[in-house]
Amino acid sequence: MKKAINAETDQDKRYSEYRAFDKHKYYIFKIYRIIRRLNRKYRFQKTLDVACADGSFSAKLKKDFGFETHGIDISKNAVKSANNRGVKAKVHNLEKAIPYPDGSFDLVLASEVIEHLYDTDFFISELKRVLRKGGILILTTPNLVSLTNRVRILFGKYPNFVPEYRIPGGAGHIRAYTVPILKQQLKEYKLNIISIVTSNVTFPMRSRFAPKFLKEIAIRLGDWFPKIGSDMIFVLRK
Repeated sequence: MKKAINAETDQDKRYSEYRAFDKHKYYIFKIYRIIRRLNRKYRFQKTLDVACADGSFSAKLKKDFGFETHGIDISKNAVKSANNRGVKAKVHNLEKAIPYPDGSFDLVLASEVIEHLYDTDFFISELKRVLRKGGILILTTPNLVSLTNRVRILFGKYPNFVPEYRIPGGAGHIRAYTVPILKQQLKEYKLNIISIVTSNVTFPMRSRFAPKFLKEIAIRLGDWFPKIGSDMIFVLRK
């Protein structure tokens, strides 16, 4: 008899070797630029990286800006790596309350994680709770109706980054968002939207043959056309 795969065990195994800061993750470079710009105004001190993975991105923020960086992740191995990088990380299942007091952080990052969760309303309420008044939340998730996915569906192909019928072949995603839907949900929690951008518009970003200047154009176009870009990036203020 085949045993059911437990969601927590699956996520722990799947992301134990996941690297947060990677040259192929264009959304993370866009987030870095956003934080660098916002830090001039808000002067962040204490940050929480939700689903921090190996802590490589939080460690970079700590090194470059001097932030006190905290992180949580479901993977024990990932949390160990994060702590080794100087991030104050804890093992935590995001289906449960975030283990910090109200108003603990100036900046909260929730990058590419909401699509993995069953109760997204609880998750958003928890992100808001641990954020101090006037603090910044940066939340990202794949775009169901990116230009790439529109073309894929047109030709009868399965869209990228949406729930698939089989766990080993999927990405652990159980939710799929568009810009208007996520915007609607976030407004229900009285989070003020500062900006909505995307990581990049459609382009062979990972191809080693693609010129760097064209990749930069694709990234910049993401600021103008967030509804068709690859990953939505919401910048919000409590």
